Amino acid sequence: MRAGASDVIITPPLPVQLAGHKGQRVAVGILDDIHARCVVIQDCDRSVAIISVELLWLSREHISQIRTIINSLTGIPTSDVFIACTHTHSGPDTLDWYDFAPLVDKNWLSSLFRLIASSAYIAYMALQPAQVSVASTTVSIGVNRRLHSHRGVERHPNHLGPVDSTLDVISVMSLDEKRIATILRHGTHPVVLGANSLLISGDWCGVASKQTEESIGGVCLFLNGAAGNVNPAVWTNSTVAEMERIGRRVSGAAIEAALREPLPEHGIAANSITLKLDPFEHPYLKRAQQERLRSDKAMLVEIQAIRLGNKIIIGLGGECLVETAKKITDASVDHRILIVSYANDYIGYIPTLEQIAEGGYEARTRMLSESSIEAYIDSASQLAISSAKGR
Repeated sequence: MRAGASDVIITPPLPVQLAGHKGQRVAVGILDDIHARCVVIQDCDRSVAIISVELLWLSREHISQIRTIINSLTGIPTSDVFIACTHTHSGPDTLDWYDFAPLVDKNWLSSLFRLIASSAYIAYMALQPAQVSVASTTVSIGVNRRLHSHRGVERHPNHLGPVDSTLDVISVMSLDEKRIATILRHGTHPVVLGANSLLISGDWCGVASKQTEESIGGVCLFLNGAAGNVNPAVWTNSTVAEMERIGRRVSGAAIEAALREPLPEHGIAANSITLKLDPFEHPYLKRAQQERLRSDKAMLVEIQAIRLGNKIIIGLGGECLVETAKKITDASVDHRILIVSYANDYIGYIPTLEQIAEGGYEARTRMLSESSIEAYIDSASQLAISSAKGR
């Protein structure tokens, strides 16, 4: 097995509209640079690229363009490229969310795609003999945000609601025990800075990546899990100091888990399915959704599986809720399944049918019909099962 990693800064030129909250939020400064981080893992003749991008979202079409560039630079098949956004709410918009804002600069988008692709090229060119190991621990930074009241389901802290406190840590090491990369996976919204912040930032998960890199070396990718109905326990509009405290807390837990030196797990594989589903009108991404419907005549959505040793990463193109993730992992009867949201697309929230019936923000803010949600969850479960069996 061989592996290489890279870290590329993708901070846009200012001014730029920040994405993730309603209202005009034009960035006036840079709190911290945002990054595209990549690890390429090669086993025999197969190479898989995993990329973490500090953006709110990228569309299916964006991903297609980036994958094509990566293929031309490295020869890695487009099907073996996994690209997930961290979902920071303090990064630039890429989907033309806001009617009042100028359209996203196409020249900047092209430059962004090339930078993201270059992270894979640099990682590919740095391939060296390596081994991969996996560990898990827990970190409690989030709170469920679907509160049931006499008014229905509201977006407020629900301290009795489910969260997934699991922090998965994948270590990629050279044969002389030098760290090439660390992959962190945990599910909590990166919204500590909140709607009042006008500074570019990767939020707490950006801090976690940087702190991990500084402490144990290598490149640290962050993948967001079932974060759809989980916010930081500090809620929103908190301070930079609080954001950094949470990031350091996650990094500290990750470093402790990574240094336990679990037995290495060997073997990689990639698999994906594309579904043609019926739409549900998204309340504020209408322009982006209508554009893809004009092109594809339906909601074409991808679910991707990446197998690293005995762990299966299932990449979902929307905001997976805790209960949705549980349905997928329970159906597989396999605790090796790692759910990653915001992967290879953005299709809004992915609630369960029960949550759609309950109502609330997450139930309304989706792009798939109820029957399509059911088909999507079932297909993700089946992909997890077949990937775990090595098919």
